[in-house]
Amino acid sequence: GTHVELQPTWCKGGRGRIVPVLSEEARFWLEQAKKLALKPEDSLIQKGKQFIEQRKLYDNQNERACVKHPHGFRHTYAQNRYFMLTGWECPKR
Repeated sequence: GTHVELQPTWCKGGRGRIVPVLSEEARFWLEQAKKLALKPEDSLIQKGKQFIEQRKLYDNQNERACVKHPHGFRHTYAQNRYFMLTGWECPKR
């Protein structure tokens, strides 16, 4: 519950990542996800569905929630994490 370890094959550049879980809310949702994928080889993509089908479902849910650019969440996380580690605003902000 302290971090999420991303396998190199999942990551840009083939470099694995460790993403810390920093809040109780994030920890809660991580625990919910773990209930869906009980074994390491399990996936959060439903059995019988292809990745692209799951991606379309994800995109549809974002659209219904009026989230136009969900990649922005990644930028927000990175900027907040930069501030937490350095005490400075991100130069791009």
